[in-house]
Amino acid sequence: MGTGIAIVANRKAGFQVSIIDSNDSSLKKSRVFIESHFDKEIAKKTMTLIDKELYMSRFMFSQKLEDLKKSQFVIEANKNRKNLDF
Repeated sequence: MGTGIAIVANRKAGFQVSIIDSNDSSLKKSRVFIESHFDKEIAKKTMTLIDKELYMSRFMFSQKLEDLKKSQFVIEANKNRKNLDF
């Protein structure tokens, strides 16, 4: 769910989006999902490769919660709310 929110915030609203997760594997999974999503949009001709490059440049993937310090807006989408890893 969090990755989908990130895609909409990036693509539709034009925000710089930071995806933060303490688990590097989850970060990689999110990046792969986003790239795959954009590739499908390119195949359907609803996005160009140049668009994909622009959108991907607005994502930042990190394991550091401190990377949110300069954020103006944060959405928390942790499915395990009771057990935050930070």
